[in-house]
Amino acid sequence: MTALLQVDDVSRRFGGYLALNGASCEVAVGQVHALIGPNGAGKTTLFNIVSGVLLPTAGKIRFKGQDYTGHRPDKVLAMGIARNFQQVRLVRGLSVVENVMIGAHARMNRGLLGNIAEFCGGAVAEEH
Repeated sequence: MTALLQVDDVSRRFGGYLALNGASCEVAVGQVHALIGPNGAGKTTLFNIVSGVLLPTAGKIRFKGQDYTGHRPDKVLAMGIARNFQQVRLVRGLSVVENVMIGAHARMNRGLLGNIAEFCGGAVAEEH
């Protein structure tokens, strides 16, 4: 079975600091996976590389067999790869629902305002 996500020999340097050194792993379809390790082990760096927030210094990343190393985060999201952050509230002053809506609109197809209206139960005329 081909892995859904493949990380091959990925490294990341920040100046002289090697934050990730030759990390490789596979995520299989229908399986639960975990990434554990002590503080400073490179877990967040790996997630940032997989989601397109950071570029790897070396190595390749594939999703459904397609190399997407170096793609921008919006392109990675459009492929179906997303991540969440540890912060409880991403945008201070917004409710939980409003914060969720920020990410949810990427999965809907009526534009940001149309998606907000749809989420709130309103009907929006389609644009021509």
